[in-house]
Amino acid sequence: DNANVLFEAGMFHALMNDASAVPAAWIPVREKPPPPIPFDFATLRILEVERLQDGTFNHDTFKNELETRLESLLTEEIEAVKE
Repeated sequence: DNANVLFEAGMFHALMNDASAVPAAWIPVREKPPPPIPFDFATLRILEVERLQDGTFNHDTFKNELETRLESLLTEEIEAVKE
């Protein structure tokens, strides 16, 4: 993890969400095992990319996880519009 990227992600998080809102419309992606995140979004919606034992990208797991997260975001948006 690059400290500058983490700082920018923290700023993005702060700008996109007011203090009482649940973060929406973005999914931080990090490689497993990441070091701890020093920002408030540390426990929110982070998609951790797995690598196989040979070091290659685990495409299937990433694809399934990303689809699940996107469906969740879309459902949240639809429910928010209904309210």
